[in-house]
Amino acid sequence: NRGGWSARLVNNPVSRWFLYGVGRSAGAAGRQVRHFLGFWPYRLTRIINPSRGANWVENFFHEGFHAATNLLLLPIKQLGQRRVAGQPVFAVVNYLDEVAAYTVGRVGSLRLHALPMVPFHAAGSTYMYYFQMGGQALARRAIGWSVGGVGVLGGAGYGIHRLFSGGEETPAEGASP
Repeated sequence: NRGGWSARLVNNPVSRWFLYGVGRSAGAAGRQVRHFLGFWPYRLTRIINPSRGANWVENFFHEGFHAATNLLLLPIKQLGQRRVAGQPVFAVVNYLDEVAAYTVGRVGSLRLHALPMVPFHAAGSTYMYYFQMGGQALARRAIGWSVGGVGVLGGAGYGIHRLFSGGEETPAEGASP
């Protein structure tokens, strides 16, 4: 009985594809920070993936995405670790990184049926990251800052759209003016 599922269901390779999240967890262990051309920081990352089957494929893509962002976008990822007056105001960076990694993992493993759960699993990963960093209070604040950050980014995107579209909405086809 794993995660509330029977062993027969979990061990079947066909049903295992549907049961995302019942495998062993994987991880990306970062090494020391180095600098490319003396100024751009990057981190080489080792992926630990004890899963098998569809979980292995999903973890491969998910953790591979983290390894790629550690290599190419480390300064942006490091924002997620910064605090202002003890508040994790840049937690939205970690949350969006997890959303992208879960999306890449689900699409890469062809578990498209699991895509609607991506924002929730990303929130859980973000919570656990900050929980391990500073406990439950910090983790709760990080989720709050993440929700606020997504709202601000969404509002800014909408505002930019309205600015460049001249503020006019195009009516739906067949709608009266």
